[in-house]
Amino acid sequence: MGESSCAELFKLSTKQTNIILKIIVVEYDHVSLMNLLAEVKIFKCLNKLRNESRNYCMNFCELKRVLMVRGEFPSLLREAWEADPSDSYAFDP
Repeated sequence: MGESSCAELFKLSTKQTNIILKIIVVEYDHVSLMNLLAEVKIFKCLNKLRNESRNYCMNFCELKRVLMVRGEFPSLLREAWEADPSDSYAFDP
C-alpha cells in the first residue's frame, strides 16, 4: 500500500473492516527504539482525537494495537511486498 524510509504499509481488508498494518524494521541504525517509542506515543495522542476529544475527528486512523515481534518476515506479507510494482525504498524483507 505504501512505504516510508524505514517502514512498509499493508492494507488488510475484510467485509467488515479495513486495517492498515505498518511494519517497521529495527535492523537499521537510524531506527532506534527511542524513535519507535516516540512514534507510538504520537499515534496514541492522535488516536484520542478520533473519539475521546471534544473536538474529535473520525478521519484519524484508529490505533488497534502495537506489537514488537522478532523473526522472519511472514511469507504472505513478503509475497504482497514482491507483488507491489512500485520501487521499494524502505527495505527488502
